[in-house]
Amino acid sequence: MAPPVKVALQSGEGIAVPAANRQITLSLGANPSGGTLSGTVSALTDANGVATFSNLLIDKPGTGYTLIASSAGLVSATSTAFTVGSSQLVFTTAALSGTAAMTANLGPITIRRVD
Repeated sequence: MAPPVKVALQSGEGIAVPAANRQITLSLGANPSGGTLSGTVSALTDANGVATFSNLLIDKPGTGYTLIASSAGLVSATSTAFTVGSSQLVFTTAALSGTAAMTANLGPITIRRVD
């Protein structure tokens, strides 16, 4: 997911709590498409009480996903709903033709990601 997901510790009044080394774990809450959350799903908070998750991935596109952040002894929090889009790769180089050979040089191929 980009940008990275960040979870900040807060008091019941919504005030930031600067507490380092608290383990935060993320899991899927609402899962409209039956996706799987992968990547590093547990992280420690920094000195400001913020845990950063930089390599999360949900493997199926869908609308209405949520994440749940939990930590021992704390009340869990649920994210607002979000959408995971689908991407595909398409060739943008014109079709090439020629005689097939093990040493054929077809030149550069350009691939573009479409979201």
